[in-house]
Amino acid sequence: MEVTLNEIEKVANHILSNPEVWSIIERKIIPEIEKGVMEKKEVYSKFGERFRKIANLSDEEIEELVRNFLKFESNRHWTGLQRQVPNLLKDMKKLREVLEAIANDDIPLEEKVKKAKELRGMGKAIFSAILHVSSSGKYAIYNNKVYNSLEKLGIAKQLGLKQNIDDYPKINALVNAMVQKIRSKTGKEIGSWELDRVWQYYLCPSPELPEIGEENIIQQEREMRNLILENWDKIKGLEKIELLTTEDGEPLAEYPIDGGRIDILAKENNSLVVIELKVNLRTIDIGQILKYMCKIKERDIFKRNNFSDVKGLFIYQRESEEIGSILRWLRSRGIIIEKKKYIINVELKDE
Repeated sequence: MEVTLNEIEKVANHILSNPEVWSIIERKIIPEIEKGVMEKKEVYSKFGERFRKIANLSDEEIEELVRNFLKFESNRHWTGLQRQVPNLLKDMKKLREVLEAIANDDIPLEEKVKKAKELRGMGKAIFSAILHVSSSGKYAIYNNKVYNSLEKLGIAKQLGLKQNIDDYPKINALVNAMVQKIRSKTGKEIGSWELDRVWQYYLCPSPELPEIGEENIIQQEREMRNLILENWDKIKGLEKIELLTTEDGEPLAEYPIDGGRIDILAKENNSLVVIELKVNLRTIDIGQILKYMCKIKERDIFKRNNFSDVKGLFIYQRESEEIGSILRWLRSRGIIIEKKKYIINVELKDE
């Protein structure tokens, strides 16, 4: 489905005329620009030049670069990308070719996308992350957050999006049109890096800005999610649970559902598993996860994969005393919600 530049402009105007979207930009993004600019520039500087000089790197150096960049602790923006590392490294010759094409300014965008599709594991999230950083922000970021936000806005179907890397030229044109309009209206240097956070807030709106204590908890739960996604295959207690991903390998995290977002979607045998991360697990959270478990049964993801039922799983740091008895009572009535305590082991090593 072809989309003209005029249509892209209209869609960009439509999105930015949404009061909720513009409120997020004004109240949450603009006040935090200065705080994040150094972090963004550091990532651009550290990785951008390396990707632009792929031709000068050995296979070992390319492997180290890819492994390092795809970790959240290094890129400071994307989570779950490192799960595709084994697939990306299976064909080093092809990986080198794709990375060279991505960073080459003389290669048209459509050709970059076509080349990227030749490499297993190079989905929309990884492709756009590398392209964005290697171009110092010239190209847009595209991931599940972007697609899910556009779907919520009623735009995804209008643009004929497929939630994969083929969407990228349209997404790039749309995001860049939005960026130019935001800059013109606000006078602020907002780019795709900052706009990516707009989608995150949009998918989980709150009527008021959180209190300081609540903001701290939100940040802790975000860090829990990032660490779990980064190390899923190494975490004890998750051996029998398989993380669900999109067709291009992006984890189904922060999955939009009526009234909120599911932290992580996974499966265990023939059951769909709804995972919620909590610093403080309270009785009210049981109502929340029960709501998500009911709503997800109505979605295509449940029907399409022929799941037999839905389970809940809390990963928590602290819990209220009555949580265990409530979960046992639910289990006796056939509703399975488990809980696993989140524990970090720290080791110190002499060098």
